[in-house]
Amino acid sequence: MLDLKGAGHGDALATFLATHGSSHFWRLDDDSVRLAQFAANPPAWVPREALPLYRRARAFDLICLTLSTLALRREENALPRPAQSVLGERIRIFLLDHLNEPLTIDAVAQAVGASVSVVQRCFKELYGMTVFDFVRRRCLDAARDALDNRGVSIGCAAFMAGYSAPSSFATAFKKAYGVPPKFRRRRAMPLPSAAE
Repeated sequence: MLDLKGAGHGDALATFLATHGSSHFWRLDDDSVRLAQFAANPPAWVPREALPLYRRARAFDLICLTLSTLALRREENALPRPAQSVLGERIRIFLLDHLNEPLTIDAVAQAVGASVSVVQRCFKELYGMTVFDFVRRRCLDAARDALDNRGVSIGCAAFMAGYSAPSSFATAFKKAYGVPPKFRRRRAMPLPSAAE
């Protein structure tokens, strides 16, 4: 129940809230419960001095989720656009910081303080690819850079990109860049001098 006495909101807002927003009951969805749990029990990676800020951020995410359910009548579990952009950027930064580590979608979700479904949906909507397509592409970009600028072997580039077989790497590389990795490596290798 909202108490508007002395709040200076004006008659129109007071009337609206008294008839439409004075009380509203809804069943908390899984994402709301998870956000509340993250606020109560932050992940271990959050530094102690940042705990109050982390908890406020989770509370803000929870408020945004609630407001989107109440005011915007979006589909259940959806985040409003500003909160979705912030979450998407947090996911992207976390992924870039942990490219060389084995990642699971559960670990990503826990690290950014959101549910797996919210992470997957938010990232796909903002960046047009799944979380692991993004990781795969960044690893391929690093391997391409190593081929272009350092002349590493194709096997080494495959390992850098997370592939155990150079043939799988070559297939993924050609699909991503339109040429096989051997052409990139050839281009990066120095030309023999006339003295040789």
